[in-house]
Amino acid sequence: MAVCRRKVVRFRSTLERRNTVTITSNSAPCTKRRITLRTPGYVDGVSVELPVVVVTGASPGKKLVVVATQHGREVNGPAAVYRALQNLNPEEMTGEIIFFPVANPPCIRMQVQDFPMDRNRALKTGPEHNPMNLNRQWPGDPDGSLPQRIAHAIWNAGLQDADCVLDLHCWGATTTALAWGQQEAEPFVTAFGFPWFQVHDRKAAQPGMLESACAEQGIPCVVCEMTPQNVVAPEMVEHGRRGILNLASHLGILPGSPEHPHPRYQIDQGTAISAVAERPGLIVSRYRAGDVVEAGETAAELVDLETLECLQAVVAPERRILFSVGRSWGTGQLDYSVVRAGETIAVLCGVAREFVPEIASDGSVGSD
Repeated sequence: MAVCRRKVVRFRSTLERRNTVTITSNSAPCTKRRITLRTPGYVDGVSVELPVVVVTGASPGKKLVVVATQHGREVNGPAAVYRALQNLNPEEMTGEIIFFPVANPPCIRMQVQDFPMDRNRALKTGPEHNPMNLNRQWPGDPDGSLPQRIAHAIWNAGLQDADCVLDLHCWGATTTALAWGQQEAEPFVTAFGFPWFQVHDRKAAQPGMLESACAEQGIPCVVCEMTPQNVVAPEMVEHGRRGILNLASHLGILPGSPEHPHPRYQIDQGTAISAVAERPGLIVSRYRAGDVVEAGETAAELVDLETLECLQAVVAPERRILFSVGRSWGTGQLDYSVVRAGETIAVLCGVAREFVPEIASDGSVGSD
């Protein structure tokens, strides 16, 4: 085992710039390195520089890769990475964690989901395999479009031999924040410890998604959609930070066991009930997305904006999770509580499994 001489490990001050697609082959033990990864040249040789942080432990071990900000409005991911890095001491680690905190720099700079535009998301037009959507391009193409080149650079720089990949996203506040993975990744999804999660089969993932590319290579992938978009939410950042450390503990990169201080709900979307508006109106919710609604309780009401009378009440038939409430018109575009006739007021989902907070040996409920 390599011996670390420094008590405090700081980032190297000079960025290492590379045009190649190897990051970790010569990583020194007990280091945090910031690297700039360049994509293969695009239009007239233009390339994109991707920030990378590599944290290498005292001895060889498993590799965790964290990818955030595939889309420009999803800013809780890099915030969670920032918080997690503050808690990582390479001297206490075995193995390696590679962070791609901003996988799509052009999008986050332009404040759009996709580069060069995300108008099709707002209008709900175009195929799901949108060629501008980075999360439909994996594992990428070195001679393809800019999103394909970004995917190729990241994939070949560290993902293809990972022991686990965490893919951090964000969607609108009208929907429950959710972590998920395919059946083979269930132990990792559970260890991640997000308050709301589900497990699905491979058919649920679309071609070109990062989780699909990982599944084809037998790499467990945990996907997490935090809320909301566009702004940083401290509670979500904390869930993300803890989840990163939990996965590292689950892999044996960090000592100890994953911490789960909050109730957790495995959501069964196969039992989803959608309440559809019979007339236009304002949705007045009594709960937030992700809250538990007990049997017989009113989750939300549809109110006439002229008479201020209740037009419809959404009542839980049994204990359920309020999965979504209100309308989300295009990813990253508009969450709205006014609906037209025929649009969805709310969606209630069943709970497949429920986990109580795990109490530490000292009697505390988890720890920061």
